[in-house]
Amino acid sequence: MKPTTMEKLTITMLCQISSKLGIEDGLDPVLVEQAVSCDDMWVLGWAYPMMFPEITTPDEVAFVGDVFDMFSFIGAGYAELSPEDKKRVDVSSSHAAAWLSFAGYDGNNEGRYMSIAHTMVERLDRFSEFKGIANRNSHCPSVERYARMYAAFDSMRRDIVMRTMDADEIIQVISEAVHPDNR
Repeated sequence: MKPTTMEKLTITMLCQISSKLGIEDGLDPVLVEQAVSCDDMWVLGWAYPMMFPEITTPDEVAFVGDVFDMFSFIGAGYAELSPEDKKRVDVSSSHAAAWLSFAGYDGNNEGRYMSIAHTMVERLDRFSEFKGIANRNSHCPSVERYARMYAAFDSMRRDIVMRTMDADEIIQVISEAVHPDNR
């Protein structure tokens, strides 16, 4: 569902009227206006799923959610490790510490992902542990790296329900951050 130019204009004006009048009917006019003006209808599907069940989640949005899920598990798992296991993780690669937390997306080339991350965390209140850093600029391409890491994480995801990741699992995931040509 993509609104026409006239529909965008109408919705934008209605949102501005609603905001000006202070109408509180359960819909956030600023969020609705942002979603419509940026052609991010997925936002409405996530914010109001009962109202917009037909709106599907684009692949990029699902990917950003998966990346946040992965880093949530990595962070929680690392926090629970013994000092010995933390040391094992830390020395597992020369940049292990850099891959233990969400570094953001490249502001020059991955702006769409950065915008999705910001909207997901700051506007939709998802993945609250990433508040304030969701739109972090990594200053280097991240999507490919996160995709490799997520492939490793996804293969173990069903086995880590109701528990944290152990050191070996964390090492397996963060080792994928390094491009195969550089290992």
